[in-house]
Amino acid sequence: MKGDIEINHCRTKQKSRIRARVGDVFGFIEGAMHGFNVRSVGTKRATEAILMTCFTYNLFRFEQIVRLELNNTQTI
Repeated sequence: MKGDIEINHCRTKQKSRIRARVGDVFGFIEGAMHGFNVRSVGTKRATEAILMTCFTYNLFRFEQIVRLELNNTQTI
């Protein structure tokens, strides 16, 4: 019984770590980019649309990291 609880705790902890990392990305896509709707014919075009959305998120995130690092170095 105790072993089952520990195994369940480990699984829950692992799932919550993944959700925490993925949640920020989907929150940004929903909030700043007004959702995540793919309206295309074919899996190749749908994949390209999803990749472009992910690339856009990465650009925004890169810019944010660079901007925050510049602000931190200027205040020191």
